[in-house]
Amino acid sequence: AYVEPSATRGWANTPSATAVYGEPEFHFDVKHNALGFRGAEVPAEKPPGKLRVLMLGDSFTYGIGVADDETFSVKLEALDPRFEVLNAGVNGYGTAQELLLLRDQGLALHPDVVVVVFFWNDLANNFLRDFPRFRLQEGELVWPEPMVVEKKSEAPTRRAWLRHSRVYRFVSDRLKIVGY
Repeated sequence: AYVEPSATRGWANTPSATAVYGEPEFHFDVKHNALGFRGAEVPAEKPPGKLRVLMLGDSFTYGIGVADDETFSVKLEALDPRFEVLNAGVNGYGTAQELLLLRDQGLALHPDVVVVVFFWNDLANNFLRDFPRFRLQEGELVWPEPMVVEKKSEAPTRRAWLRHSRVYRFVSDRLKIVGY
């Protein structure tokens, strides 16, 4: 599995995981480093002469649908040899979880720049979910209780053939957007 439960953020990318991710329309390989970030291993010490950029975000930052070398974090790093760009994106995260990730892991990496990639659904991810949200406790942000990441059932569902219809997926996706 490429995600695992996290006591502070609900779930997190599984460190040192390699997985094939995808839907019927696309499949791609993902590799997480020892920190659970997508991409190459990250030295604890920032290399001399490098500008360390930490990218926080959800599936857009993570790079759903593209190979490891096609994420915009990799493309940004390629713009200048002085850049070291760390892709800390996690599918489904809202800005609250991104803040907790920054606290839990990001600041220890001493980034020169932190970029929060914000998309319209991030606010909904913070407030409209069924699970508990973070809270302040003695001046610290905490997640109320460890989350359980449930594996989707492989059992066929009623009208499962619809999930493979491009028209159905197009309409379904648009209805979800309208719902937000």
